Amino acid sequence: MYAITVAVYATCVLAAMGVTWWSHHHPAHIAPAGRLLDAVFTSRAGRITVLVFWWWLGWHFLVAPIIGR
Repeated sequence: MYAITVAVYATCVLAAMGVTWWSHHHPAHIAPAGRLLDAVFTSRAGRITVLVFWWWLGWHFLVAPIIGR
């Protein structure tokens, strides 16, 4: 199950890289990451959401495997 989870996250990372590449070559279709983050970080809720997401990701990939031993 762990391998499937890691594979899904790896697929998400690859998809994000593809979308980032696409946005740099076609900015009229998809906003580049910098413009997207500027829009997200304008609100307090957006900043808190990004902070909680990074905390959750770090917890599941860095802390949980140590606790699970």
